Amino acid sequence: VRDLRKGTAGKLRVIATPPLGHSVIPVALRNFLADRPGVLVHYDVRRLENVIEEVEAGASELGVVLGLYSHPAVEVRVLRRDDMVALVRRDHPLASKDEITPKDCEKYGHIGLDIASRLGQATQASFDEAGVPYLPRVEVRYCHTAAVMANAGLGIAVVDRYTAGFLSNLELSVHPFTPAVSVGACLITRRNVPLSRMAQGFVDDIEAALNRS
Repeated sequence: VRDLRKGTAGKLRVIATPPLGHSVIPVALRNFLADRPGVLVHYDVRRLENVIEEVEAGASELGVVLGLYSHPAVEVRVLRRDDMVALVRRDHPLASKDEITPKDCEKYGHIGLDIASRLGQATQASFDEAGVPYLPRVEVRYCHTAAVMANAGLGIAVVDRYTAGFLSNLELSVHPFTPAVSVGACLITRRNVPLSRMAQGFVDDIEAALNRS
């Protein structure tokens, strides 16, 4: 009972979208569980709409996503903001450039994110700002897929920096993308329901992992 009250025993349900779910959250979980042998975590990685539904229904206490700044069904808090980056193969003509632009994407081709997604819309807005048509060679749902396509030589991928860090084993070089596309790592919780001590402890570890990544 004492451990339950302290948040060092019991169950915690967490759900995330792939960019953070495959990079930052595993690191945060490792640190969180290191001194909590009595805690069982149920963890899932799903699409944004599934994360919102799970948290709204109370099936997961915490959701972690990119680029969702408000929603009528859930509470949203931005934990950190970072700019998206461009990925090209290390043997690509642009691999030595300091930064990559929409003009480069127009010349060499790029892999676009689903235009119905928030990250896809944010990337398109950067092209609009630069006065360049947004005409991806291939359109994909996930940043991870875009990076794999870039690694295969299909063009430039513009992805979040967490995906870029997670896939550092690929033959890709990472470059600033300009005009900058800022994207927030966001915490989703249930409206009008305070976090348990256990959940708050995990949020602290997520923030620490974000700041170290």
